[in-house]
Amino acid sequence: MGTLELYYNEIAPTNITLLAESDTLKGVFTVFDDPNFMFNGDEQFYQYTLNWLKKLRMKSTKISEEAEHIRRIFFNHVTNRIEFYKRGTF
Repeated sequence: MGTLELYYNEIAPTNITLLAESDTLKGVFTVFDDPNFMFNGDEQFYQYTLNWLKKLRMKSTKISEEAEHIRRIFFNHVTNRIEFYKRGTF
């Protein structure tokens, strides 16, 4: 069974990148003109993306699985920001 780790980073909030690795597949999925995506199976691109994601993850907030409290804070923050902009008081 696979695992999924979800992180949020304010520096790259709109960049959706999925690193995939299995017995038969190793590559990078990236969103292009949502909901479309591209897949790149090049080993050098995979390693570059892996290193980039490791650095980005150190500066990000984990909001998947056991991070329930942080996840709740995160989504409350998002909800508050939406309400703030809906009121037009920015």
